[in-house]
Amino acid sequence: MSMRASSSLHAPSLAVEEVLIVYDPASKTEHFVRQAVFRGDETPFGFIVPTPTRATVEPAPHVRFEVLERLFPFDRETSAPEQSADGRLGGPGGVSVLEKKRVGSFTAFVLAATDHDALSKWVKDNGLASDADTDAWLAHYVRAGFHFVALRYEPPKKKSEQSSVLRAETIRISFQTPAPYYPYLEPAREADGDRVLALWLVSTTPLVPVALERHGDTSAWVRPFAEGPSYGADVDGRLRRILSTDDGATLLPSDSVLVQTFEDQKRDRTGFGDVVFVPKTPRVLDEDAKTALAPLAAILDPALEAAP
Repeated sequence: MSMRASSSLHAPSLAVEEVLIVYDPASKTEHFVRQAVFRGDETPFGFIVPTPTRATVEPAPHVRFEVLERLFPFDRETSAPEQSADGRLGGPGGVSVLEKKRVGSFTAFVLAATDHDALSKWVKDNGLASDADTDAWLAHYVRAGFHFVALRYEPPKKKSEQSSVLRAETIRISFQTPAPYYPYLEPAREADGDRVLALWLVSTTPLVPVALERHGDTSAWVRPFAEGPSYGADVDGRLRRILSTDDGATLLPSDSVLVQTFEDQKRDRTGFGDVVFVPKTPRVLDEDAKTALAPLAAILDPALEAAP
């Protein structure tokens, strides 16, 4: 996983990011699972994931990406990318810490913010060093009414427990959203090397990823990922074990699901907005459907985003 995909804040920059999205259209629930790969030494770092609504954060040890890749592989021979306010725990004015908990080696903060300057200050005050580009990135999501999950790595206090060996931890971020969402927008900064995003999407109907790509004053909807094979035959049984939780429940929707695979090899995401997954078969939205999409309004129609 590349931490920069969610705004890197003193995070290691790695070449491969692996993501699993499980979406239940009946409950409008998305489980966003990422594997964080890092060196378990004494260097602290953190990263931030914006979410359309308030999220919960849990470890996801059962989700093993090497198993996903074996069961549902992406055809790498054709992988060229397409181009084209309850329970507050305090915080400065304009920022609410809705939840704080330890998740593996990370401390997770679920945040709501109404003032981007206050959020930038909170980020700095809590050991997630920021810069002007990241501050502008945060301001975009504050104006859009998003929530945030901030994850801060807590290095072992004892030298004997520190190690330079690469470690991997899998974290699940769950939230309500009218459509599956991937936080693809990044702060403006120079690309720092080749990278690959491997993504598995589990849902009940075929979906396609779309994002708004800007070039100067012009913009267009594009498909930012290359699509690989889809799997629809008897996938529930293969998924059930890796999508189970510690209490025996499952993250799978109650209806039959399919697995779609996507890959992205762009070195630089400059100009690309966040990704929303929409039905492969176009349909006309009624007024209720348009109202339901309100949490994603600033992504689907940037003109709806409030002025700074």
